[in-house]
Amino acid sequence: MCFIDEEGRFLRVNQAYCRMVGYTMPELVGASWTLTAPPYMAAHEERFTDELFAQSPQVPDEWQVRRKDGALLTVLVNFKPVTLACGARRGVMTFTNIEERKLAQEAELHRSRNLYRNVVENVSEGIVVIQDNKFIYANPGIIELSGYTREHLQSIPCTAIVHPDDLAAVAERYQRRMAGQELSQRYVQFRIVKSDGQIIWVESSAVLIDWEGKSAVLAFLSNLTEQRRQQEALIKSEEHHRQVVNNATEGILVTQDEKIVFVNDRILELSGYSPQDLVGKPFLADVHPDDQLCIRERHMHLLHGKDVEPTTTFRVNNRSTGQTRWAEMSSVAIDWEGRPALLSFINDITERKTLQDQLKQTLDERETILENSIVGIVFLNAAGRLKWANSAAFQIFGIDPIDAAGKSLEPYYLSREHYLQIGIEATQAVGQGKSYETEIQMRRGDGSLFWAYMSGRAVNPSDLSRGTVWVVMDITKRRQLEADLNKSEEHYRQVVNNVTECILVVQDGHIVFANPRVAQLLGFSMEDLRQISFVEGIHPDDRLMVIDRHIRRLRGEQFEQRYTFRVLNRQTGATIWVEQTGVMIEWEGRPATLSFITDITERLRLEESLKQSVAERIRLETLQIQGELKEAELARRHAEETTRAKSLFLANMSHEIRTPMNAIIGMAHLALRTRLDPKQRDYIEKIRSAGISLLGIINDILDFSKIEAGKLNMEHVGFSLDDVLSNVSTVTAARAHE
Repeated sequence: MCFIDEEGRFLRVNQAYCRMVGYTMPELVGASWTLTAPPYMAAHEERFTDELFAQSPQVPDEWQVRRKDGALLTVLVNFKPVTLACGARRGVMTFTNIEERKLAQEAELHRSRNLYRNVVENVSEGIVVIQDNKFIYANPGIIELSGYTREHLQSIPCTAIVHPDDLAAVAERYQRRMAGQELSQRYVQFRIVKSDGQIIWVESSAVLIDWEGKSAVLAFLSNLTEQRRQQEALIKSEEHHRQVVNNATEGILVTQDEKIVFVNDRILELSGYSPQDLVGKPFLADVHPDDQLCIRERHMHLLHGKDVEPTTTFRVNNRSTGQTRWAEMSSVAIDWEGRPALLSFINDITERKTLQDQLKQTLDERETILENSIVGIVFLNAAGRLKWANSAAFQIFGIDPIDAAGKSLEPYYLSREHYLQIGIEATQAVGQGKSYETEIQMRRGDGSLFWAYMSGRAVNPSDLSRGTVWVVMDITKRRQLEADLNKSEEHYRQVVNNVTECILVVQDGHIVFANPRVAQLLGFSMEDLRQISFVEGIHPDDRLMVIDRHIRRLRGEQFEQRYTFRVLNRQTGATIWVEQTGVMIEWEGRPATLSFITDITERLRLEESLKQSVAERIRLETLQIQGELKEAELARRHAEETTRAKSLFLANMSHEIRTPMNAIIGMAHLALRTRLDPKQRDYIEKIRSAGISLLGIINDILDFSKIEAGKLNMEHVGFSLDDVLSNVSTVTAARAHE
């Protein structure tokens, strides 16, 4: 809003006006109104100012104001002159920015013009605009009809192509139409002379229009040569009439006094009557009841010379089959035996009607499918602007369909560079007839980021101006799941690769997975392990036993799962005793065995040492009984030292056993956190429970050592009898079952 004086200077402006024109308030106040006026208005400053303050100011509804940057902005203006108490006159002007609405209207007008142009340019009828007796417009239909080029038609009078015998009537009708007079007949038939001299009959209808501020006639011309030829042949000869009519592909019917007086064979086929039954019958008898009124009115209008549509469609009942058929009819008034009648041409369009209905149903179904699809579908024009999208696409981007129409998708990319790069890659792919697929991170309407899968193809690879069609899917959850899986897999890989036990999977006699501890134990590289048989590193004397256990496990047989055998280290040649436990699993859809192998060489050595220590103790006790007191005392001291050594040995041995035992319990705990079927979960829970029981036994061994050392402390703690019995059952159930 602004206030101006009689000289056109700004007295006051509000902030909204400043933002609209890009000036500050100090720059505007005191300046002439021409500062923001376009050149064509500024040139008439005084006259325009006088007009504003006139008694009845004629202010246009729409102005263009000039912004500080020189751009012109379309606004809606309202002006009201006011007179102050001192007699000074002021003007109050309000401005409403309608630039976007103007652009939208112009875009809609442009689209509408294109649609009408496509219709006019592709219609089969000839369409011309005549002004001052000259063709000022001719569509391709009239060019094909007359044989003349558009330039030639526009250079000759419109009557130049009319047959001389029809010239006077056509000229009179043209003059009457230009004068705005009503014509008795909407359609008129006359002859035109084509460029090659051929004479053809045409049917024309015309209306008076305004063409660039002047009156003109818009005329529609249809080629009636063939129809006229048939009508003339019917009039000339009864024989010719019978041959043409009875062999015509369309039905021919003559009605007089609302009764049928003549039919051809095609009408008999359509209605299911014989000639004797049909002639003399009321012509509306077999027309569908819902269509009878329309057909009756059409016949009456034709008989009275009124203009009607060239063709009409209706339904007719077939007497013999009982079916209802769709027919298309065109009629003309004739003289039949000296009295007025109607000659009608009827085509059976049932199949065409069915195909049209099926096509409409198919299009409706496809539109329903597209609108209700969970996959976003987007149609972009050649400039990359949105032409159409389904509801899923708008939901994915979180935008309003009205706001997005005709706009670029650039704001929904992370950056302009990213948008341009994707555009270049997509154009290269679709231009070669290929589809372009990518997974990128994009931005929703509210600014939040999401991952999108996009796949696009050109509507016509040889003509990219037809635009492209894109499929868009929100894959944020899938990408998050993949990231979580990768993270979980990395955690499990770290555990497996750093565990002290050997873990390997055998399938079809080969190692398909092994952790680094297996390679260290056997002296092979990880690559070599996948190339050799799983028995390659086993001691030859133990191979048959290991193979037998492996086969029995694959068969699902019940046997002791824990057993020991020897392996050979290829690098050092050392023989190593190991203990193995295994289960059957499914690896990539096929059966395999998962084995856990523990190096027990040191444990066996300690057990042998323990046996020797016990034997030595018995021997010393015997010597103590049989020997002399002094020797017995020495022997007792020696036995005590031996006992201390044994206690130390038991403590060390228990510690060494506890380390792999903790690994077994830990791995079982991790396995229970994965997805397992009930049977697998039961097996692993039993492994974990047995490991915990074994760990308790080891703790008991340490207690025995403490007893011998006299350092055992009694504890008073609560316990669950059910848990104790359950652990006992788990440990002894398999043996009891055997």
